[in-house]
Amino acid sequence: MSTAVIIMIVVAVVIVAAVVAVALRSPQANSRRLKKQFGPEYDRVVGQHGGDAKEAERELSDRVAGAQGLDIQPLDATRREYYQAQWAQQQVLFVDDPAQAVIAADKLLTSVLRERGYPGEDPYDALSVHHLEALPGYRASRGGAQLAQAADAPTEDLREAFVRARETFDSLVLDGQERPKDTATGTVPVPAPATATGPATVPDERQPVSQLKGTSDE
Repeated sequence: MSTAVIIMIVVAVVIVAAVVAVALRSPQANSRRLKKQFGPEYDRVVGQHGGDAKEAERELSDRVAGAQGLDIQPLDATRREYYQAQWAQQQVLFVDDPAQAVIAADKLLTSVLRERGYPGEDPYDALSVHHLEALPGYRASRGGAQLAQAADAPTEDLREAFVRARETFDSLVLDGQERPKDTATGTVPVPAPATATGPATVPDERQPVSQLKGTSDE
């Protein structure tokens, strides 16, 4: 093969690479990439920006850039056991005081995020980049903690927030590890409704997560 032919081949390869690089930087390609990366969160952010996809994509791109410098680390076995024990305490507390249990669970989730390397003040953006599937439960946890501040917070709503928070808690604490068998059923205590003659009572049985109302994030 002559030198001229080799030079022509190299030039052709360089041109093709340049065309591909330009195509990947195009607005359409960037939109496709962000939609694939963020899934439902993409649509949610677009909605927050009044349907302005360009502004939404600017925000999501900023999230990606801001999360690149974070050092997100899994918990070691000792810390996993510690947090699981702490959650078990909140699950017991839910029987007597659902509101306080939800507030404490939210604080526990925040502690897990901070220890893993997420920003302490507002981990949401970084969580959307590094652990997208945890967002619904994180939002439910935050919303539940705010709801729990009200004196008349519905127990059913608090239970739903607690269950959703547990899903995200497990995802972040275990990080792919199998949950211990004694907690694998994903149940939470179910206080019976208050009666006209007295406060809420607690039945002996526990209600599976699969039977709880509103556990899907639509």
